[in-house]
Amino acid sequence: MLNREQDFTKEFYFFLEKLKMKENFNLLRFSDGELFMLQRKSIKLGSTWVKLGNKITGIKRFPRFDRKTFDPKKHNGFVEKLIQSFTYRSKEYYVGINCKCCVGEKDYKWQFDEFLKEYHDNLTWSNVLINSNYPLFLEEFYPVIIERGANIICNINADLSKLNWVKKDFRIGNNDFSNLSPIEDIRIHIKKNKIKDEIFLFSASAFSNIAQYELAKSHPDNTYIDIGTALSDKFNIPADREYIKDFKNGDFNKLKKCI
Repeated sequence: MLNREQDFTKEFYFFLEKLKMKENFNLLRFSDGELFMLQRKSIKLGSTWVKLGNKITGIKRFPRFDRKTFDPKKHNGFVEKLIQSFTYRSKEYYVGINCKCCVGEKDYKWQFDEFLKEYHDNLTWSNVLINSNYPLFLEEFYPVIIERGANIICNINADLSKLNWVKKDFRIGNNDFSNLSPIEDIRIHIKKNKIKDEIFLFSASAFSNIAQYELAKSHPDNTYIDIGTALSDKFNIPADREYIKDFKNGDFNKLKKCI
């Protein structure tokens, strides 16, 4: 039984209220890339193309730092950890999953048939901070982050020099999502400095999910949020995402309200 109404905009405010009230929680983001990893499909993101399995599935421009290669055999241990982070249940551990309108009925249903089994209150949209909620993120969510300050886990190319709200940053190398050693660096930092009730923002591909899962277990007294590409402009790194293009062009009607 669900205890809160499932509405894309209301769900955004559900998490915003937690952030404002300084209630610690985890918000993970399993987008299409993580879905393909869970399905053990090989992935290659080239300079101008996407290869899924043996097929070129799309033409899209990717900056160098955003290009990735995922081999389900080579990264089997990583996938097992990703599954654990996807299926873990805890009171304030929220898992953002792919919705029907973004991946289609078949892949949406697969998430439940294979792993989740049933819908529950700790499932939400993977895109809850972006798409039609993106203007709200910039206008209401981001100011709370600025006010409270946050730790950042992001790509080595991100420029944080003008973001004086950043307390500490941890960097992930290009195509280095399967290197889990930074998790221990974060743990050491939290333990050494006795950190509690702080925000940790993740913008580090599939690494983010496993890191948040591990930190939720070892140091639950903080807030861990996967922001995806929502702060790419603030990080001064290019993000070829349709929702960002539509927002910059003022095409707000094109911003999808996920269902």
